[in-house]
Parts: sequence; C-alpha cells; structure tokens
Amino acid sequence: MLVGPGRSNASAAGWGDRGLAFVWLENWLGHGATGGELQDLELKLLPIAVSHELAHALRYALPGTTSLLRRMNVAGPEAIWDARISLPLREVMYDEGLATRFSRDAFPDLSIADSLLMNVEQVAWLDEHWIQLLADRKRRWNLDQSNPPMDWFIDGLAHVPARSRPPWTLERPPAKWAYYVGLKWAEQSQGDWSRRLRSSPPA
Repeated sequence: MLVGPGRSNASAAGWGDRGLAFVWLENWLGHGATGGELQDLELKLLPIAVSHELAHALRYALPGTTSLLRRMNVAGPEAIWDARISLPLREVMYDEGLATRFSRDAFPDLSIADSLLMNVEQVAWLDEHWIQLLADRKRRWNLDQSNPPMDWFIDGLAHVPARSRPPWTLERPPAKWAYYVGLKWAEQSQGDWSRRLRSSPPA
C-alpha cells in the first residue's frame, strides 16, 4: 500500500504480475478540510475505498485474468498511467463495477451510494435513467476504442464536484455515472470472486 498526495481518493495499477493499490491520504481529511480542492472524504469510508482498490489489484494479478491492463505487460511504474488511460472505456467501466461489487460484498450493510462515494440523489437519478444514458453514450461513442478521448473519461469516471448536484440530464449526468453502470454489469457476473475478477465485460 502506497500513501501520498493525489487528486483521486485511491487508485490501483498493474505492473508485470503484481497488483498495486494506492491511497491518496490528503483526500481523507474530512468534510471541508481542503475547501473542496480535493475530495475531503470522511475516514469512516476509507475501508470501503481500500477494499475497492484491492479488488482492482487482485484482478490485475490473478493468473488467467482477462484484464486488458495485465495483458499489456506494462514495462515499469513510469508507464502505468499511460497504460491505464489507453484502455477502452468498456473495460474501465467493468473494472470499476467489479471493484464496487467487491466492496459491497466486503461490507454487506453498505449502501449503494456509499459504495460509489456518491450521494443518494445521484443514485436515485441513475436508477431511473442509466439505461437511457448508456444507450446515448453507445450511440455517440465507441466503448471499445483504445486510447479514448480524455473527455470521455472525465464525463463518466472523474470526480466533478459541480456534477454531484442537480440538475442532471443525459448531457449533464451525475459525476462518476460510469461506476454505476459498471456495477450493473458486474452484478451479472457469476461464480466466486476468483472467477468474477477474471471475467470480461459484457458486449
């Protein structure tokens, strides 16, 4: 486990046959600690984030995994970020969904909102609109394209504070909506966690 500053709350990477998990400590100083510059999350949620990242690390390290990051044979730590942002969005969404489902199994009393580090209003909107939102993005984007535009990652996966609050539309959906869709996909995976973490995203 590496600890250090960063704009993400936590992250994971694969290097060779090793899975790596990171916690970006400055994001865990509590509500209002950085005036909204970082995520200002409460420490009580840290075990959830750690279990999420450990699921990623396990997926990247398991023999026989279908993880595209593992197949890339990243040469060294300096190449990890470039490798991650070159992955197709479908792969990244499913990877995040599996990790979210893993954390929900690790903490059975966990709400969907807390497992996604969203608020309940975001989740309620996505409960109603995620199918239409996914259809819209499939129509406009190629989810299987390598090296997708950074705008797609920001739209679906980035922590954008302004988009944690309504109004929401298909053009302006809740921040991190792709985690929610990935969770819906991951809920379809079968078997024990060794099998699930080796699995591929749905077409």
